[in-house]
Amino acid sequence: MTPVVRTNLVLVLVLVLVLVLVLVRAVRAHVMDVSVGVPRDTPLCPWS
Repeated sequence: MTPVVRTNLVLVLVLVLVLVLVLVRAVRAHVMDVSVGVPRDTPLCPWS
């Protein structure tokens, strides 16, 4: 593997990791907001 390809792969992996982290944080914040607005006796997961 050439150094350029390796550098590009590392950059892509870092970008994907950052995107996943941002998505997870956004989903968690959304779930927290939704769970605050519902009664406590309802399950947190709507599909359960």
